Amino acid sequence: MTLRADTRRRLAFASAVTCLLAGVASTPATVSAHEVLARVSRTDAVVVVLAYSDGQAYAGESFELLMPGSTQAFFRGTTDPQGHAVFVPDRPPPWRFRSFAADGHGVDFPIDRLPQHAALTVAPSAAPSATAEPWPRALRILGGVTIIVVLASALRILLRRRA
Repeated sequence: MTLRADTRRRLAFASAVTCLLAGVASTPATVSAHEVLARVSRTDAVVVVLAYSDGQAYAGESFELLMPGSTQAFFRGTTDPQGHAVFVPDRPPPWRFRSFAADGHGVDFPIDRLPQHAALTVAPSAAPSATAEPWPRALRILGGVTIIVVLASALRILLRRRA
């Protein structure tokens, strides 16, 4: 079955437009669905170091911060493998810090003020960079559209040669 030249042209144009629209419509959703944006900043974090009486780290246990007189936690977290409970407060002290392990060990104490020196600091050069992405998003989208246009053009040339 041989198609007329004007039918082939229309088919190639419709294919190119369909591919282009499908690519443009799906590219941002696909890219943004799997994209994770990161921002690294330096701030004052509060670090509470917890350990059992034998020196073993109080690791992987949940903790919470409460306002004085409140039973509702305004922050919850889990200690890291070294027993650090780290949080960035959104309100000034006083707070109540609570943590209890499944075996019954735990702490419950007030934090009335913070020490003047930082207990834990991270050098900016050691932190991962938010600009480590090799290709910006706009360039990736433009590259995807370019690939679609090239494929549509190749399809059109292929259909011309068959005629």
